[in-house]
Amino acid sequence: PRYERAGPARAAWRGWEGPLAAGEQRRLTLYITGADGIEALDLELLHETGAVKLIDVTVGDLASDFNLLFNAIGDRTIVGMYGVLPLQGSGAVLEVTVEAQRDIGRQLPLHVTASANEGRIKLTGLERVRPRTAPVRMTPGRDRN
Repeated sequence: PRYERAGPARAAWRGWEGPLAAGEQRRLTLYITGADGIEALDLELLHETGAVKLIDVTVGDLASDFNLLFNAIGDRTIVGMYGVLPLQGSGAVLEVTVEAQRDIGRQLPLHVTASANEGRIKLTGLERVRPRTAPVRMTPGRDRN
C-alpha cells in the first residue's frame, strides 16, 4: 500500500530520565510520530568512547514485523530495519539498552542519524540529540593527567 504524507515523520528518544551512574543500565525507545509508509530505516548511533556501551538492540512494538540487522564497532552502531509491509501510525520502532561506563549527565549520550525509505521520507527530531557527558570532577591538589 502507498501512503500520502502530509509532512515529515518525527522521531524522539523516550526513556532518558536524566543522569545515569557508572554501571547502571537504561532502556531507551526510539518513538516515531507519523510513521505511515516507512518500509525501511537506516540508523547510525554514535556515542563518546567510554561513556556508554550498547547492551541490546531490538525492534519496538510498532515495528514488530520488521527485520533488524545491526553491527556495533567501537563507539558506532549501524542499524538497518525493514519490513514487507510499511509502518502505520505512531509508536516505538527501536529499543536500545545502554550501560553507563562512567557517570553520565542529564543529556542523552547518543548522536543519531537516520534515514527512512532511503531518504524519501523526511525524518526530523534526531538532529537535536548531542552527546554530552557529566562534567569531570576535579580533586584539589591532584594532577589532571
